[in-house]
Amino acid sequence: MPPAFMVAARRLMRRTGVVGVFWGSKQHRDGGPGRLRVQVREKIDRDQLPANRLIGKRVEGLPTCVVGIGEPEGHTLTLKELVQPEPRGRVSSLTTLVREADQWIALLSGHGTLPIRGGSLATSYQPDGATDPITLEDVSSGATLAGSLQSGRIGPSLDMAIAVVDVPDGPIDLVCPATGTPRPPIRTSMFDRGEAVKQFSSRDRTMREGRISGYGVVQLTFDDQRPYQFTTVLEVHGDDGPFSVRGDSGSLVADRNGRAIGTIIGGSRPDNVRDRASFVLPFRSPNGTVPANLQRFF
Repeated sequence: MPPAFMVAARRLMRRTGVVGVFWGSKQHRDGGPGRLRVQVREKIDRDQLPANRLIGKRVEGLPTCVVGIGEPEGHTLTLKELVQPEPRGRVSSLTTLVREADQWIALLSGHGTLPIRGGSLATSYQPDGATDPITLEDVSSGATLAGSLQSGRIGPSLDMAIAVVDVPDGPIDLVCPATGTPRPPIRTSMFDRGEAVKQFSSRDRTMREGRISGYGVVQLTFDDQRPYQFTTVLEVHGDDGPFSVRGDSGSLVADRNGRAIGTIIGGSRPDNVRDRASFVLPFRSPNGTVPANLQRFF
C-alpha cells in the first residue's frame, strides 16, 4: 500500500457521501494496477455535481476511481440482545474453542458478540464482580453451550470477546470448518490483492469462497443507525455471489492455507448482488502485531 494512502483516505472520508476508501483495482474482478477505490452511497454523473463535490482523478498523487456501493452495514448477529441472566441469555456464534488448564475458553469474534449499552455498540467490556451468563451456539454441531462473558473490546488493538464455557461430555467437533484444524494458526504476513480466502458462515453454516479486492477504511451503519468507522479493513468479493450476508458477523475468515486472517464485520448493499462487497476485520494490526488475547487461540 502506498505511504500516502492513509492521508488520502482521511481526506476523502470527510467528503459528503463517501463511505469507504480502499487501495484496490478499478474493477475488482479484473485486477489491474492499484488505485484509490472511493466508495460512495450513490454514484452521480460528474456533469451533475457541483465543483466542490467532485473527486479529483488523483488525490495525494494517487489515481482514483469512484464506486457506488449503497449504504454499508454491519452484518450484526440476528439474535443480539443485552447480556442478561438465563433464560434471556444472549445468543452468539462460537468462533474458536480451546482447552486452557482446567477450563474451556471461547473466542467470540466480531462486533456482534459484545453487549449493547445505551442503544449503541459497547467498545469495551470488563464485568464488575459477577460475570454475565451467555449461551453460545457451536456452528459446527448446532450444540448450545452455557458460559460467562469475561472481557471484550473492539478498538485499535482489535481485541475480541472472551468467555469461559461449560463443554458437556459428548461428540463436539472441535475442528474449525474454515481452517480444517482444531487450533488454526494465525496469519501475520501481509495480504495480497486477488488472494483467495474463505469463510464458514455463522448464519447458515455453509462455506463461501472469495478474493481480497482491497485494504482500507470503511464506515458501517449498525442497528442503532449510528455510523462506525473501521480503519484497517479488508474488502472481499465472493467468487459466486456475496461473500457474506447480514447475520454473518463473527464468522472466521481463513486463507487458502488454513490460516485465520480475521472475521466478518459487514458488507455493502448495491442493487447488483453479484458485486456486493464484504468487509473483514483482520486479526493482525498494520504493523504485524497480534493482540495478546488472540494469541491464546492461534
